[in-house]
Amino acid sequence: MTGSPSFFIVGAPKAGTTSLNEYLAQYPDIFIPAAKEMHFFAADLEQKKRKEAALTRAAYLSHFDAMTDEKIAGEASVLYLKSETAAEEIRNFCPEARIIVMLRQPAELIHSLHAQLISQGDEDVKDFAAALDLEPDRKAGRRLPKGVKVPDDGLFYREVARLGSQLERYLTIFPAEQVHVIFFEDFSADPQGEVDKVRAFLGLPPVITPIDTSVRNPASRPRSRLLTRFLYHPPRWAIVLVKRLAPRAALVALRDRIRRLNDAKAQRAPLAPGLRDALTREFEPEIAKLESLTGRNLRDWRPTERAVHPRISAVIPCYNCAATIERAVQSILGQTAPVAEIILVDDASTDDSAEILWRLAQAHDCVRVITLPQNAGPSHARNAGWDAAQGDWIAFLDADDAWHPEKIALQVRTIRQRRGLALVGHGCEVGEPGQPWADLASLDEDALSQKVRLLGKWRLMVSNPWPTPSVVIRRDIAERFDEDMRRAEDYLLWSRIVMRGGAGARINLDLARLYKPKFGAAGLSADLYASEVAELKAIGRLRQARLLSFPVAVGWSAFSLAKYLRRLVRSR
Repeated sequence: MTGSPSFFIVGAPKAGTTSLNEYLAQYPDIFIPAAKEMHFFAADLEQKKRKEAALTRAAYLSHFDAMTDEKIAGEASVLYLKSETAAEEIRNFCPEARIIVMLRQPAELIHSLHAQLISQGDEDVKDFAAALDLEPDRKAGRRLPKGVKVPDDGLFYREVARLGSQLERYLTIFPAEQVHVIFFEDFSADPQGEVDKVRAFLGLPPVITPIDTSVRNPASRPRSRLLTRFLYHPPRWAIVLVKRLAPRAALVALRDRIRRLNDAKAQRAPLAPGLRDALTREFEPEIAKLESLTGRNLRDWRPTERAVHPRISAVIPCYNCAATIERAVQSILGQTAPVAEIILVDDASTDDSAEILWRLAQAHDCVRVITLPQNAGPSHARNAGWDAAQGDWIAFLDADDAWHPEKIALQVRTIRQRRGLALVGHGCEVGEPGQPWADLASLDEDALSQKVRLLGKWRLMVSNPWPTPSVVIRRDIAERFDEDMRRAEDYLLWSRIVMRGGAGARINLDLARLYKPKFGAAGLSADLYASEVAELKAIGRLRQARLLSFPVAVGWSAFSLAKYLRRLVRSR
């Protein structure tokens, strides 16, 4: 339908709609207007764009005037799903419309939405639980953030999360074959695969060439909240003034550029498990309705299932690893306890690694590949995999190492038995390819329990008890690897977590194998001097973060230097 949309991405917010919109725009046979979130439909919502600059039908269709040879056009407005009238309005506009609905675990969805509203100045209560408690007042017009007069933009969080009822409304108005549902977990795990399904749903032929599926609209925080408020809620005098200075298009482009510069990448504070569980129980009828409507088992959305059966995501940074990556992946596939997904992060390899990674992804449904545009080091690669992971816990493995078959089973056992842990690690051995693993069958429950020790900050000052290939860590921890460090970045991360109150455990068994000596061989660890400089830098950063007192930092540094001299002597 030339010059008019015939498919609609209707929501939900924070479920991947921005990414899908931009992915589809890369195809030459699909027209996506530059404007997103037009919300021409949804007349029942008191939404900012409708209130301040409501589109006429002609103005709405003008956004599609640039359509030329494209076969189909569509648009994305995430509040169409929440609206009680948008579905019928869309049907009246285009009875044959194709509807794309994107869904996410309700508690996680509104927690992410709250963080976004904070970042764009539409929410002034930083504490998520406190913001939820304000909903009755805000529905009565009280306690609204300064400058926000249209709370339907998202401040009624619970209304946004009633996903079962919202999907039911669309399935009542449109035939089922005109509605396509995408779950956030599937979209995050395999964005290209989900985009291919959308093309098929829209009646478009498959395309072999992959598109750029890097993450859009990531979590961020404003560098200046004052500037954020000015950009998103400008005073009337500023609007009048700037309209006299330049054309609207130029001003919008300048505003958007300043917004991007003002946004700093930041990890969202984790949703408290107790609040997540309480909200999930509150939305249980909606989750059950989704299961009935879609035929999808959503047990992983429920708290009891996640506690008893935690999902593990394995992240492997990959750089020129063509000779070893298959061995590493096979050691994960061979675990006696299943790993939910294996994320291979290609850090701009220059050998045949990329081809091998994609072959592994095609051979195993649980394997997916993330390709970085330029080499940025293992810390950045691990963070990228961590950010994309869907498991409850993240496990790390280097591309030239391997895991004992019982590693994940023993760590999951520890997680279940010792609630409240932030990370669990174990020992590593240096070995040779083809070397058999130790047989752990003789260890009974009591013997295994005796192998587990809780470790505090004083143990960390002696040495790093958790080599990176040994660690599983809670996905919702806000900390990340420092990307400007290529040595001791793991030591620094574990130290921050423990010194800020996180509990860490070590299983005193060698459950991972390194195929090179820790010191004195080729690789990052070989440069003892650089490794020592990095360790001292890590201690300095802990001191800067006020996690160490000055005397403790000095003592730790002196002990670190003594260890370095000992290693230097032994390496000669």
